[in-house]
Amino acid sequence: HRDLHSFPTRRSSDLLDAAIVSYGRLLQQNPDHAGVHYVCAVLAGDAPVATLPEYVPRPAPFVIINNFLSRRAHDELLQMTDGLRECFEPSTVGTGERQARNTDIRKTRLIKKIENTKFENWFVRQITDSLSDIRPRLYIDAFDIGMIDLQITTHHDGDFYTKHIDVGKIGSGTERRRVSVVYYYHWQPNAFEGGDLLLYDSVRYTELGFTRIAPSDNCILFFPAIIGAKSHGSIVKAKISRAAALP
Repeated sequence: HRDLHSFPTRRSSDLLDAAIVSYGRLLQQNPDHAGVHYVCAVLAGDAPVATLPEYVPRPAPFVIINNFLSRRAHDELLQMTDGLRECFEPSTVGTGERQARNTDIRKTRLIKKIENTKFENWFVRQITDSLSDIRPRLYIDAFDIGMIDLQITTHHDGDFYTKHIDVGKIGSGTERRRVSVVYYYHWQPNAFEGGDLLLYDSVRYTELGFTRIAPSDNCILFFPAIIGAKSHGSIVKAKISRAAALP
């Protein structure tokens, strides 16, 4: 019979919904297969099932919430961002004294500090309230939230962020990160193509598999910060973050 890697092309293409259906059928055929149970739960963002042995490559867990902001708040945020075009700066990689621009690794523009207290407080509150339910679905042990870093990132034609992990080395200031968050918002109708985010499977054991997640307006994505990720015209920042695609 086929195993949990039977439909990698669906999961790594833009056919996430089709992958959920395919793995659901596989589960019906193999109701006792722990690996298939795990994949079905991960793709659907459901409550966690029994974890797999560490030596088994498996999809990175993630949770997507659609229509995260009210329409009024969403439109207000777009207008605020549109008025900050001159404030975006070229992004950097690394931390501390080693922080520098490297367009071979990352090419985006960002605002590191959100000066609008209204939206900063709103996002912090909403993310904090959501984590109690989302954390176990990411297979992350309970932890106290010490800090939530917010920034706005915009991607233009050809921008990208290569494969990376959001948790840095000890002493980098990023070693305590637990959860990465990406909020997508853009003007309608959609004026761009691409922007997919790739969440790689358990990177200690394989680099072959990944789940492709297409950006969707007013959608927020949660995933463990330790997971390897790569983006093309979207953002995976080494912080709890949000992203904007400007027209």
